[in-house]
Amino acid sequence: MWGEGGRFYWGRTEGEQQREVKGIAVLFAWISSQESHLKPFIDLYWSLGWSPLVCHVDFLTLFFTDKATSLARGILDELLKVSS
Repeated sequence: MWGEGGRFYWGRTEGEQQREVKGIAVLFAWISSQESHLKPFIDLYWSLGWSPLVCHVDFLTLFFTDKATSLARGILDELLKVSS
């Protein structure tokens, strides 16, 4: 999901209904990281029973707090949707 200041998405969703989820791991990706850089970490947390939520920050978000606030609100809203 794209938001102001970056984007976030669930790392893996296949088989989510069939398995027991132990929790959620929120992964904050470093700036200009590629999917291939994050895949080993996503797979690791997935194999341990955690659902990974991956967050990418835009470069300008570092300098504009309103963008960071908007991204943080989007991430928290997503986490609240899952918990209810």
